[in-house]
Amino acid sequence: MTQQVRAEISDDVASIVLSAPETGNRIDVGFVESLVEALDVVEAHQDVRALWLRADGQDFSQGGNMRAFHERIDDLQGAIMDLFESFNPALERLWGLGLPSVAQVQGWCVGGALGMVSMADVVVAGNSARFRASFPGLGISNAGGSTVGFASRMGISAARRFCMLNEPMSADEALTAGLADIVVPDQDVPGRAQELVTQLAAGPTVAYRGMRHNFGALGLSYAEALHRENENMRFCASSQDAAEAVAAFVEKRRPVMRGR
Repeated sequence: MTQQVRAEISDDVASIVLSAPETGNRIDVGFVESLVEALDVVEAHQDVRALWLRADGQDFSQGGNMRAFHERIDDLQGAIMDLFESFNPALERLWGLGLPSVAQVQGWCVGGALGMVSMADVVVAGNSARFRASFPGLGISNAGGSTVGFASRMGISAARRFCMLNEPMSADEALTAGLADIVVPDQDVPGRAQELVTQLAAGPTVAYRGMRHNFGALGLSYAEALHRENENMRFCASSQDAAEAVAAFVEKRRPVMRGR
């Protein structure tokens, strides 16, 4: 089985690397299983002091694996919930590490992967990076921790608009909106991200952990938000619109959403 996510440990830095560029680093059950294995590696290294989230290939992630959903179109709710009921605990573990973090984004960063990125302390994007919520285009509500991540970065009103209108956002627009913190030429992204994560790894780790905990006290906790997202996802995943969106994606046509 392809290792879709891997862990790398270098000095005081733990890297979580999305490593299936041939699939667009799309999220499915296999992706989550690989993420869990990578987290096992990171948690075994108690001396790491910073987290670097990055991806191989031209895109950070193209979002959920729609073909995997389509294979279970007769049990779409089950397919979607199987994914998120394993993805959410993995996300809790990832951000529960309490490590100061840098996310490095190139190309497209979509859906649940963008929700994951939005929880990083610093997001470094290449100038050709593109961001999109994607959830309404699939007939489902937002997920992947995006309720907390988007709102904390953009504000509730802007986050809601970003999700509902589902319009793509350029790197410069993401910088203005707060989804990205630093935008540099594409070729400079790895170097800038490494510079920042190295700086964080050399900083006051305990204080950083306290800062993350303090800011997490605003509104819902991450776990509470994930639970709420899951309940809404369960409802949406049983809808006709979700089935139509998956079928339309595979059939390469525009979905006809009927609101049921």
